[in-house]
Amino acid sequence: AYINGDGRVCRGASSLRYKKHVSAVTGASFGDVFPELKRFQMKGGDGRWTFGHIAEELAENPATEPFVMYDGEGRPDSIDYIPLLLAKVEQLAARVAELEARQ
Repeated sequence: AYINGDGRVCRGASSLRYKKHVSAVTGASFGDVFPELKRFQMKGGDGRWTFGHIAEELAENPATEPFVMYDGEGRPDSIDYIPLLLAKVEQLAARVAELEARQ
């Protein structure tokens, strides 16, 4: 189990028995899910530089907004990175298949 930045306690529940309304998606259905990567330090952190995305920026893009988690006041607070990364991998896999088909 883990706690997301928005305070949700989550666990890896991948079994079909935990899901409903399951349907297939394609990478193209996500739109542009490659926001600009940023380098930053966390306020109150140890001063280490890290990389990631900014929730407010993702919230402004209709393609990336579904991956944004909001706080109790409706402000962008964190990013649900696992689904975002899965969407990116799906788009990259489709691109690789397209390039391989050209050969």
